[in-house]
Amino acid sequence: MSIYTGEGDQGYTSDGKGGRVSKDSARWNALGAVDELNSVIGVARSFTEHEKIDSNLKKIQNHLHRFTADLISENREKFSEESIGWVEDTIDEVEKDLPGLESFILMNGCRQAAQIFNARAVCRRAERRIINLKNEEGVEEKFMRYINRLSDLLFVLGRLSNHKNGFEEETPDYMED
Repeated sequence: MSIYTGEGDQGYTSDGKGGRVSKDSARWNALGAVDELNSVIGVARSFTEHEKIDSNLKKIQNHLHRFTADLISENREKFSEESIGWVEDTIDEVEKDLPGLESFILMNGCRQAAQIFNARAVCRRAERRIINLKNEEGVEEKFMRYINRLSDLLFVLGRLSNHKNGFEEETPDYMED
């Protein structure tokens, strides 16, 4: 089976229920943002030097596959509330390995941390797309809660990557040049 039909799609795709929908609909913008997030996390995994970070990123990627499958057609029920609990528990666990945070930090450091921080920013964009979907069509609260918590987890995983790789966190300079 080929990945393309040779006919083009005129800007429409399957709605997951046997119909067609515009690719610029709120639902497909949200799905595209989550797909982009999953890809960016894949790039972060390519820089992995620590098993704990890689296993967490892999689990997130699997969550995001279930997330999108359920978001396409909210009747699939592939994405569960347990994923939200896992994210919260993982944040708590990772924070135990980190020094306290006294201020905002610059999103930089080793290559993996910088890419995880990039994933956090993409996650925030996906969250905004899901909020738009909620406002236009409605969406289950579990999607909102997961994507919001996930950006926090990505933040602490970026910090953990820097910590494990010996990179000092830098704080922003708010003084004029």
